Amino acid sequence: DLLWVNAAAAPQAGMVFKAIYFLTGFGHEAVMVFFVLSGFWISAAIDRRQDSPDFWHGYLIDRMSRLLVVLVPALLIGGAMDAAGAFGLGGPLYFGNTGAASLQESAAAHLSGATFLGNLAFLQSLAVPAFGSNGPLWSLAYEFWYYLWYPALLLAFKRQRLNIALLSLAVGIAWPELIPGFAVWLMGSAIYHADSRNIGQRLFTKGRALSLFVCAVAVWAAAMALSRMAMLPSATADLAVGF
Repeated sequence: DLLWVNAAAAPQAGMVFKAIYFLTGFGHEAVMVFFVLSGFWISAAIDRRQDSPDFWHGYLIDRMSRLLVVLVPALLIGGAMDAAGAFGLGGPLYFGNTGAASLQESAAAHLSGATFLGNLAFLQSLAVPAFGSNGPLWSLAYEFWYYLWYPALLLAFKRQRLNIALLSLAVGIAWPELIPGFAVWLMGSAIYHADSRNIGQRLFTKGRALSLFVCAVAVWAAAMALSRMAMLPSATADLAVGF
């Protein structure tokens, strides 16, 4: 999409190009699907160790190592390439001057040290923009805070005492746009807990499960289409896709 303008800039595009725009524009909806998957698997990881007295030590090592082993190289390599393209080659793409669909803003303006540190602290798209041209990093910030919120709330409920990780909820107060995505993430968690208790096997025979699956796919496809065509408010669309 570096070679394509934004769809809004091509109002006279024919049906073939409109179809291409439509079918290649499900990035945000795909993140909602990923949130559900993440909620499922992270809940499983938490469930296995929630009774451990040093839960947070092992859990944070696992989560931070898996996030940072990707994030740090992405910031360093991506930032170096953006800087080379913008300041070494003077490429207009990096200054948002070409109308490219994926770079509507100046990536060069997002290469400061403060932005780098903000991305390293998982505050991209919240307190700072995504670093350089790496717009998709927004989803990693959301993921990180969900990784903290869920076990903080779960352990506070199960152990009947407060824990310091509950302070991370202040991020959701400061940036409430995180909350609808967390509701989607919790849908994946709900699936894990239902599955671990064999609720599905007790409620549905094989035939009913197949019917439910077909209905679910149809509802999901409709939600994806409504979201893609912006026929639902953003938060409602995210919840519908996740559901």
